[in-house]
Amino acid sequence: MVKKMAYPVKVDKQGRVILPKEIRHKLGISRGGHIILKESLNKIYIQGKDTALEKRTTKWKRAISETRVKPYGIKVEASRWVSEEWAKSKLDITE
Repeated sequence: MVKKMAYPVKVDKQGRVILPKEIRHKLGISRGGHIILKESLNKIYIQGKDTALEKRTTKWKRAISETRVKPYGIKVEASRWVSEEWAKSKLDITE
């Protein structure tokens, strides 16, 4: 059974609301944290944003983009259209 709770909150002059402590703890929202607001059919949904996961994936993406894979054992031969030096430079092969 899903327990649905309603928390009455006030909106100040600048449109800010204070989330109740129970909600902040349940969603893992801390000071300076981020949330995602979704609006649908005159309702606002609040979703906690997993910044730890986002930081890890950003770190992994950076590591992958910086990884240079060198081809191993590829023999490049010149043809009448492409020189050997040009093909090696495009494949990033240094010998």
